[in-house]
Amino acid sequence: TLNNPVEGANVGTRFWMSGQGMPGAVIKVQKNGDHSTIYAETLVDAYGHWKACITQTLPVGDFKFGAKQSMDGVDSLYFQNVTVQVKDDLPAPILESHSKGEQIAPVTLLKGRGHPRATVFLYMSGDSNNPLASANVTEDGYWECVTKPLPLGNIRMGGRQMLPSIVGLWMNEFTFQVVNAG
Repeated sequence: TLNNPVEGANVGTRFWMSGQGMPGAVIKVQKNGDHSTIYAETLVDAYGHWKACITQTLPVGDFKFGAKQSMDGVDSLYFQNVTVQVKDDLPAPILESHSKGEQIAPVTLLKGRGHPRATVFLYMSGDSNNPLASANVTEDGYWECVTKPLPLGNIRMGGRQMLPSIVGLWMNEFTFQVVNAG
């Protein structure tokens, strides 16, 4: 199944999608009516979840797509078709490596997902002039960075991603407890 994005969602030109399938299956995303071009391909993990980033820049407008899974040379029927509105904007980056409220070291590695070839900047809440960390998003849509030394105690961080001509939306703030891990 395809869980995200939902029907009618506004997405960027290189958006992320996710869903569920048979563990070990290959998921292929194709435009409705064009089964010769694969727009994303990924494996379903051991828990039955998958996520993928569109591999090419889509034009602005409606994009109707579906996905199918393959295992041992056998293709499933296509998952439901979904139509999204591709916009020329940049969504907020996604932090995946840590949960809100988690304890972290003063210098810590953060990882997440973003728009391929964008740069992610992370900031202390209320200070968008001095990035605590930055990272280039890979062509596959992943980023990772090491923070500058953070003050001990509870902190709030936020971030956004940027391309040369587009400034992205702010991600939801997340709170960490910075502790001296010794």
